[in-house]
Amino acid sequence: MEVLNKVSLWVAKFNSSEELSKFMEERFDRNGDVYSDFMKSFKIGFIDNHFQEVDFYGDLTVKQDVFDGFSYVESFIENIPNENWSDYNSVILLYNFEYNQKVKQSKKVKFVGSFEYVEE
Repeated sequence: MEVLNKVSLWVAKFNSSEELSKFMEERFDRNGDVYSDFMKSFKIGFIDNHFQEVDFYGDLTVKQDVFDGFSYVESFIENIPNENWSDYNSVILLYNFEYNQKVKQSKKVKFVGSFEYVEE
């Protein structure tokens, strides 16, 4: 799923930023393999967390405000479909990653899509 200049986007609804952090927290199993609830939910085997941005945006409702401050967002924000942003409060972005699994939604998280981005 590693693809240069692709970014994969998920939106989510959590009760707090701590709950989001716990969902994203990487742990190790008995064999030493890394996993997180996010990775398990979407059947992702590995994430380079150096290329990951996660934000609990709270009660923002405008796409420009939700994505303000994310890396390279100017190059792909126009491709993000319109959502009812008030239905969510969190964003997960994985850069150099093109998600292509069949799992599109978990209990609290929804995959939106993968987009090309330009490093500026």
